[in-house]
Amino acid sequence: MVACSLVGHTVGVFTLNVVYMLTKEQQAVILEEHHKQCLAFWKREKHSDVFASAMALVDIVRTKHNPVVPKGEVLDAEVRKAVVEKHLQEFCEIIRTELATSIETEE
Repeated sequence: MVACSLVGHTVGVFTLNVVYMLTKEQQAVILEEHHKQCLAFWKREKHSDVFASAMALVDIVRTKHNPVVPKGEVLDAEVRKAVVEKHLQEFCEIIRTELATSIETEE
């Protein structure tokens, strides 16, 4: 699977649509930024860090196409998996921290 994007370039009165393929690195950057924006959205909605992180993780798990452009192209499965795994580890760390904090406050 390969992701592509269209970019409109105006030359005189004509618009040329140039198709270029996103590299895996570019796709990872797009998914990272999408995750960051999803996390900010859920936090703005006044949800806890745990809930916001979980929902942002769900959002990127469900993102199969480039979210930056309408009808975005399919993103590489390996890239998606790597980004999801990274944020899953971060989510697990947030859970560990929350549990440790709640146990300490009980004592």
